[in-house]
Amino acid sequence: MKKLIADASPLIFLAKAGLLDALKGTFKKVYLTDYILKEIEKPIEMGFEAPEVRLLHSKNIMCIEKFTAKDILDAKKLSKELNIGIGEAEAAILFKRDGFTAVLVADRRAQRKLKEIGVNTIDLIDLAFEVAKRGIMNPRQFALKLWDQAHFRSERVKDILGRNAYM
Repeated sequence: MKKLIADASPLIFLAKAGLLDALKGTFKKVYLTDYILKEIEKPIEMGFEAPEVRLLHSKNIMCIEKFTAKDILDAKKLSKELNIGIGEAEAAILFKRDGFTAVLVADRRAQRKLKEIGVNTIDLIDLAFEVAKRGIMNPRQFALKLWDQAHFRSERVKDILGRNAYM
């Protein structure tokens, strides 16, 4: 069974776009660390309305993988070395444990840095193609939801929608 690790940002974008059922239909569960969960829950902690966070919890899709003190220190070191976020670094440490398929990210630079150290990564458009393979939704519909509902405006989303579709 494919096991996907997710950083905070792509999960938030998917929730805002109404695409969590597509994610769940493709991977059943996503794995994350306590730190990544805290990043997701930060708006609520700060007193903001965050329906996407409540939606993520209601879908029962997130599995928390526990980290040791050494894992946390290794992630902080990796974060500094690669100049990436702590969440992305923790996802990389988790991936290195073995048994995981990929890390879902929304940051192209972090994706490139993680690939350089042997971490298999996918972005939201790669996920769109995985969803399409299962017959859940075509990639253009997926990208349109990211664009319209989550305001996720990456170059890959623009490419799928067509350069004139969003002007």
